[in-house]
Amino acid sequence: MGIKGTGIIVWVDDATAKTKNATLTWTKTGYKPNPERQGPLVPNSLWGSFVDVRSIQSLMDRSTSSLSSSTNLWVSGIADFLHEDQKGNQRSYRHSSAGYALGGGFFTASENFFNFAFCQLFGYDKDHLVAKNHTHVYAGAMSYRHLGESKTLAKILSGNSDSLPFVFNARFAYGHTDNNMTTKYTGYSPVKGSWGNDAFGIECGGAIPVVASGRRSWVDTHTPFLNLEMIYAHQNDFKENGTEGRSFQSEDLFNLAVPVGIKFEKFSDKSTYDLSIAYVPDVIRNDPGCTTTLMVSGDSWSTCGTSLSRQALLVRAGNHHAFASNFEVFSQFEVELRGSSRSYAIDLGGRFGF
Repeated sequence: MGIKGTGIIVWVDDATAKTKNATLTWTKTGYKPNPERQGPLVPNSLWGSFVDVRSIQSLMDRSTSSLSSSTNLWVSGIADFLHEDQKGNQRSYRHSSAGYALGGGFFTASENFFNFAFCQLFGYDKDHLVAKNHTHVYAGAMSYRHLGESKTLAKILSGNSDSLPFVFNARFAYGHTDNNMTTKYTGYSPVKGSWGNDAFGIECGGAIPVVASGRRSWVDTHTPFLNLEMIYAHQNDFKENGTEGRSFQSEDLFNLAVPVGIKFEKFSDKSTYDLSIAYVPDVIRNDPGCTTTLMVSGDSWSTCGTSLSRQALLVRAGNHHAFASNFEVFSQFEVELRGSSRSYAIDLGGRFGF
């Protein structure tokens, strides 16, 4: 570990002394830091922002669904967790956060539903070596849902002229994360650094609910769906304090996914239950990575974040239960499995209609 370079020895004859003099030429080619200095927790913090924004979008989808169509206010707890296993030189990474969301929504006469929310999350990251990061997230989100019918879809999918019901969804979320990281070296004094992340999430898609036939069916509807999901996250550059402090350049994470799956629903007088299963391929990805500099010496190296597997299985289960005509509770549990990582999200909230 340390400075890397190449050395060349040149021998020169000394005619006077009848000897040879050696000249060593050293060329610096780079710097290889020890594992404690590498700093992968900084670019990996963008994966934490990624998971937080996705969890908020999932909550917006859940809070948009309702047993009633009235104007409403709602509140929910929200928590998410991500663990990425160590892969080769990529260090393992863990992110967890929890908080609350406050929101409200309303229907229009043309079967449009608008939903808005403010969220606050408190989180924690670690790299299983010497660095730990505390996060504080402020986020806002909005969603739109349209319920309609289409004769064009009916002709394309079934060949008849009857109208076919469809659902169009669109969601947007923005979150700002304040990060405060402490690195406790084994041979040096601890250093601290603070920076901000900004993350944007946009999702839109459609679904076609199909009513199950037959009295013995264990579901009332099954709904195939296809979405387009884009998340962009940016980490600001910053410098740590102390003599062993580092500077980190800014970096970005971009991910475009196309979730495709099916949702099963069961209804009763006061409750609904649903289960969704989806395949999620990431079709375009820019993994995070930045240039890091040890300020006391000026030596620099490339710090790479982890790279999640680009295919995932997503399973989501939830329910709504009405305790009164104007009050209901909702809950949701979600798990996403990738080749070397797993993430979870859970929501529990209540809605008051008026």
